Amino acid sequence: MSAVSSFMSNTQGVTSPAPRDLWRQMIGTSPDAMPGQTPEWIDAICATGGYADASRLYRTTDGRLLLMPMVARKRLPPALSTAASPPHAWGFGGVVTERAIHADEIAFVLSDIIRLPYLQIAIRPNPLEAHTWEVAAKDFHFIRLPRLAHVLNLEG
Repeated sequence: MSAVSSFMSNTQGVTSPAPRDLWRQMIGTSPDAMPGQTPEWIDAICATGGYADASRLYRTTDGRLLLMPMVARKRLPPALSTAASPPHAWGFGGVVTERAIHADEIAFVLSDIIRLPYLQIAIRPNPLEAHTWEVAAKDFHFIRLPRLAHVLNLEG
């Protein structure tokens, strides 16, 4: 059994859109959360009028929580529409957990996301987790566009 199918059999369900109070709690404990992954950021994107909250919260039977901040274009059926985490020029998205993310968790979320009915789904993952995303996505046939991100450590 693959890590993804093992993870899938351990999943209780998906809630969409994700509950805001739990989302904020996860952001508060995540070591690598970015501003673009917060519910307030998703609200700002949706306030532009072109998007609706399509975030997804996954709960596992062993208590793990995974959250994909995501928006979808309004006014068209999903089969003719796009979704993004987040849209172009809105920062970084990707999966949020209450601790450091693991490749099997990302792969599990990707295996769910690819089954959604959207014409296109774009994900701009957190650059601090680039290697983990690369490992997680190796078995998927995605178009990958290399990007650069500037990270400055302000500690100390």
